[in-house]
Amino acid sequence: MGPTGWLETYTFPTEARMRDLQFARQVYERVVSRTLSFGTTTAVYFATLDVEPTKVLVDVALECGQRALIGKVCMDRHSPETYCQKPMPR
Repeated sequence: MGPTGWLETYTFPTEARMRDLQFARQVYERVVSRTLSFGTTTAVYFATLDVEPTKVLVDVALECGQRALIGKVCMDRHSPETYCQKPMPR
């Protein structure tokens, strides 16, 4: 399976599920806990396209005591139309 197949089969559907903030919290708690268990005290994460689940990741990192640089994904091409972010009006 090439990169596009992986994205369409796994990544985009999972990221769409992150709009459910309880699901996002469960995933992010596992990710941050696991990262910390390997001794990583500072991490860089790119969350998802949506702001609210990204804020959940910020909360989880703070609650777990991990220093983190957290970014929101910004994607406007090579993905399903439902995943692309529309430009903000000026």
